[in-house]
Amino acid sequence: MYFNHKHKIVIQHVQKTGGTSLLYCLGRNSRPDSKWLKPFGMHVTYDVLKRQDYQLYEDVKDNWLKMSTVRNPWDHAVSRYFHFIDNKRIHKENKKGHPIEKYSSFEFYLNERYVQQDIMTFESKNFMVDQWIKFETLEEDWLKIVKKLDFEYPELVKHNDTKSRTNYFNYSKPDDYREMYLNDSMIELVMKKSQKTIELLGYSF
Repeated sequence: MYFNHKHKIVIQHVQKTGGTSLLYCLGRNSRPDSKWLKPFGMHVTYDVLKRQDYQLYEDVKDNWLKMSTVRNPWDHAVSRYFHFIDNKRIHKENKKGHPIEKYSSFEFYLNERYVQQDIMTFESKNFMVDQWIKFETLEEDWLKIVKKLDFEYPELVKHNDTKSRTNYFNYSKPDDYREMYLNDSMIELVMKKSQKTIELLGYSF
């Protein structure tokens, strides 16, 4: 979660939704009087903010522009999977201690490890949002915001792309996320986990 006290903007950075590209651009171009700070960590909820700094939480609630990144849940699950099986991460991320080879199955990952976006947004008791920044229209959404606020930031550059990384199973990440879903039960599993995001933001498989 990134805070800009000068402009009273907070951006909730949900994992694997394009936030790294966005925040790299912001950090690379922040002026000394317009810093973006992450005092509570990069990926936190409003529940954490309220618990750790109630006064700031109340100020944000009443006076700040609150933005959150979001992504098509089925695409998000695939991106999270390739992030998980990254050579540099898989042993660290396997907190449940399952045999690594089980994660050769995307379906196994969905059932045992996938953490949906809704955990940070709609399932967070104190979640707030005024403006969504969609992964699918990331640059367009951001340019609308910076234009409105009279910011001067260059075109977004893509960072933290899971497609370009090597992974434990030497899988190639498909250009179309739908290729990863081999049966209806996999599609339905993501739908159940991300029901509010799908319904309220109009996403479909």
